[in-house]
Amino acid sequence: MDFDVSITPPTELGKYTLYVYTYTNGLGSLLYEEFTITVVPPNYRPKLYIVPSEYLYYIPDSEVSFLASVYDQDSGDKPLTAKVFFNNAEVATQEVANSKDLKTFKFKVPKDTAAGEYEVKVTATDGKKIGTKKFTITIKNNTVLTIYFEPKLNATYNKGDKVNFTAVINDPDTNFDNKFTVSLFYNDKVKKTITSTNDAGLVRVPLDFTIPTTETNTTAEIKIVVTTPTESSEKLTNINIYQDVIASDSATGKIATKEAKKKTALGCSSLCLS
Repeated sequence: MDFDVSITPPTELGKYTLYVYTYTNGLGSLLYEEFTITVVPPNYRPKLYIVPSEYLYYIPDSEVSFLASVYDQDSGDKPLTAKVFFNNAEVATQEVANSKDLKTFKFKVPKDTAAGEYEVKVTATDGKKIGTKKFTITIKNNTVLTIYFEPKLNATYNKGDKVNFTAVINDPDTNFDNKFTVSLFYNDKVKKTITSTNDAGLVRVPLDFTIPTTETNTTAEIKIVVTTPTESSEKLTNINIYQDVIASDSATGKIATKEAKKKTALGCSSLCLS
């Protein structure tokens, strides 16, 4: 015979014995079965506490870092598994200690992420129950840095001139493009490389170069290349270099050739008159 019987379980923690008796009429037979029941505390859901980020926004391909506390009242649940989801996609997972200490979580914003508001979800599980916390971050497009010469370089310089100017670099993404590596090129040669921090979004970097005294060209390309943790850009301008014609001819032997031609012409005149 099958039958269902419900009982109220004990409320106190501990071990209990459940006896099930059966009695057969007419036979005077009494049988029983015993079962051991253990009453344990309820399994608590892991709790999470998120420390808000100081960043007002992020840009594509930048790293999002935040602090969170992951804790479970069930002290036997060690460790816990935490996962991070960005825009409903899992972007990080890690095993964390069951404690109220703050842990660091990191993930990268995908390169193709469009500007907008996005949900970040953090979950923690003890293998039985899942705790969840959510917060929102703002994604903005990466602002392309700009470079200017200050002041504008003069049109023409002499050989041996020392040229001083300032590279003005503008990039408001100070949380991500927080360092500039500035390289100055004279034609294809690196003349100077300077590293500068980007604290306010606008940086002025003093630069200088000297035009070689042996320069034979009448023009030169001056280029500034700026590299940041997320991008690279360049700005160039051309300058003219004054070349003394007489000195140039002397250096190349043209004056001697001219003198020879002059003497030849004079010799021809004498012969022609005789």
